[in-house]
Amino acid sequence: MHKLFVAVLLAIVYCTTVNGAEPCAVQQPACPQVHGTEDVLTVLPVVTDCSKYIMCDQGVAIIRPCPPDLVFNAEQKVCDFANRTQCVQC
Repeated sequence: MHKLFVAVLLAIVYCTTVNGAEPCAVQQPACPQVHGTEDVLTVLPVVTDCSKYIMCDQGVAIIRPCPPDLVFNAEQKVCDFANRTQCVQC
């Protein structure tokens, strides 16, 4: 129990000190609900890890990694070079 408490405390401290801001206050976007049989594919960022993204397929979230050395560019909705993105993770 003590190890869990320490791990949670460290995560909170880390998340609130990255870039001097509080990026953890940003909520993870959810996959949109799909009604009917239309083929809907949505791509969302993972707010806690810039090297991953969420692919929503028919309302189901699937976390996917970007290739090595790339991060998710939420504006373009693709994995991209870090200098081309504004990804801030907690």
